[in-house]
Amino acid sequence: MKMNEEFFQKYLDQADEATANATPEEPGWHSVKQKQINTFKDYVKEPLGTGKPHDEAVKITQPITDASCLREVDEQLFCLWTFLIEAALESPAIQPRIVDLLEAITQLPELELPGGEGDDYVELSQGDVWKKLPRWDHVWMDTYNLLEVGVFGSIKRLNTANRWPAATQFSARLASSPVSPVNCNGVVLDGAFDSIVQALEKEEPNLEVVVPAAAQWFIHASKAIHGRILEVPEGTNSEQIMALWFKDGYGEPVEDGLWKGGGGLSKGRWEFWNERVAALKDSEDVKEDVKQQLEQALESMLAIGRN
Repeated sequence: MKMNEEFFQKYLDQADEATANATPEEPGWHSVKQKQINTFKDYVKEPLGTGKPHDEAVKITQPITDASCLREVDEQLFCLWTFLIEAALESPAIQPRIVDLLEAITQLPELELPGGEGDDYVELSQGDVWKKLPRWDHVWMDTYNLLEVGVFGSIKRLNTANRWPAATQFSARLASSPVSPVNCNGVVLDGAFDSIVQALEKEEPNLEVVVPAAAQWFIHASKAIHGRILEVPEGTNSEQIMALWFKDGYGEPVEDGLWKGGGGLSKGRWEFWNERVAALKDSEDVKEDVKQQLEQALESMLAIGRN
């Protein structure tokens, strides 16, 4: 798999600059290291299903293993997670490799945390660094939420819109991982709902950005989304439904939207989404590449009913 060389060069330049400008007060821990960049570059060149994610996990986490104090561990974790996220958004084709790598990291022998600087304020626990991937969930969800605001907020950002389908695809891949720290302990799936509602329940959705972004959720995480269906007892009110299903009020339909069946995810709403995906797939207003994504999404959704 190929990635843009400019992506790697940007990070290599940042690593050089951090090393050149390092001082005792600012040791250059705020940048991913050259060896990590080159390790990752070699790793993603290999075809999916080849290579040894465990071996690459050992190499790419070495600067964290070698950290001299708790503050360095904390800053290097943030740098590594940020680097992997930017790579996932830059080149969606390598996203499965990144998920494999994250899963392999959770299987590494546990890191013995150093003391020293940061001991009084860095919140990391012995025995949890690799097993629980600390800060991964926060770094990814902060990134995802910022992109979501850029797409659906009052101030639209073009560069955000361009990255949104890649973000939903990566979130869907993470949601499908059986490893809890990788899927952010299930929280990553919460982002599916707004994305899908905006694409399938509005009269005139954005066909170039919002619809293909929602299709990625179904292509890569239909089973996980379908697993959130609730059979709600008759008489359960909307507030109770939302409390049972998505947290913090997720699940409400858009105002004046096409879906009239209330909040939460029911079999009826899932079937409605099936119908909407099929209708958009056959629409003359949808571009051919988006139609192909919708066709994949529909196939993934229908496969659940066959299993």
